[in-house]
Amino acid sequence: MKYEEMKIENLRPCMILANFITDEMPKYSYEDYLRDFVNQSPHFLKKSEGKLYQKPKSEANGECDCVSNTYSFDFKLLVSQNRLQADRIFTAEISLIMPGVVLYGPPRISKDDPKFKEIMYIRPWAMFRNMSMDKILEIAAKGKNAKDLEKEVAQIIRKFETKKNLLMFFPYNFNFPSNNNFEQGKKIALQGLNLDFNNLFHYRFDKLPQYDTYIAFIYEAKSFVIAEWTGKYLECVDTVSVSVSKLFCDLMDYSGKPLTGGV
Repeated sequence: MKYEEMKIENLRPCMILANFITDEMPKYSYEDYLRDFVNQSPHFLKKSEGKLYQKPKSEANGECDCVSNTYSFDFKLLVSQNRLQADRIFTAEISLIMPGVVLYGPPRISKDDPKFKEIMYIRPWAMFRNMSMDKILEIAAKGKNAKDLEKEVAQIIRKFETKKNLLMFFPYNFNFPSNNNFEQGKKIALQGLNLDFNNLFHYRFDKLPQYDTYIAFIYEAKSFVIAEWTGKYLECVDTVSVSVSKLFCDLMDYSGKPLTGGV
């Protein structure tokens, strides 16, 4: 297994866009299955003194997405906003007619539609891989005044400025054509994230050292991997089976296209 052999695939739109699946599907968000994973993580349960994390009763005053009496944190997607918009518009719609019965329809806008217009978006790992700290600071200073694709970069940087403990969810599935060493593959995936987002994590740590920062991703469609930023690099703190979340597994099934690796 080599770094050059590693592949990443987008999680299906229904897995990251809130309430993408309609009709008989209860209202949901990716945050719901993240809480399922967190509540099976020894690392986070230690911080909550064994108590399960809950969804806040209200977010009217900026409450965290994942709360306990002793520790709380926010969820953020480490992804292009334009990509999410494109996924919402150009992906075939999905309706749950009844348990086990799924209907797939046309997207909201197809290529043949007169309203069709291409949407450009960044690949965050490629954009930040060679971005200097000076460039990050320059775009951060522009804030909402950034234009074109820099606007997307600025949106991601603002997420890293969140004044809360933070779990960044990188909504991709890491996989290898031939995975004969689970731990080695996971180590290579973290190596890639360290290389791509090193300056971005340093930016957050320099600006908000009092807050914890985590990143999480799906590995081989089987595991939810959680890593913590130590101040110098990302270090794996937990690996949780995706099977602990019925919602996650249902969304993967309903998507109509299994992730590479399989549960």
